[in-house]
Amino acid sequence: MKGISLNKADFACSFQNIIVEILVTKLSLAVERYNPKTISVVGGVSANSLLKEVILNKYENALFPSLLYCTDNAAMIGACAVNQYNNNEFVSGYLNAKPTITVEDRWEN
Repeated sequence: MKGISLNKADFACSFQNIIVEILVTKLSLAVERYNPKTISVVGGVSANSLLKEVILNKYENALFPSLLYCTDNAAMIGACAVNQYNNNEFVSGYLNAKPTITVEDRWEN
């Protein structure tokens, strides 16, 4: 908006680095709190090679599925939502997202 050119590759790399840092920080908090025997990284995020490298360097007990199984569940969730919508199946109004929830927080309605 300011007319400043943006190197898209640099921006994408910086964005990825920050996201990986945040995810690894949150994982570290969970590991400290719960002391798991094994860490499983699944879903679409498990396909990210930088995240995989950082986590495997930090946690020898981390498991990642084959790339074949590193899929994002958004399409499946969307398909389920369409079916529920078409069947007039809705959740009650208390269900809210909590985008700032931390590892330390408990989910309570």
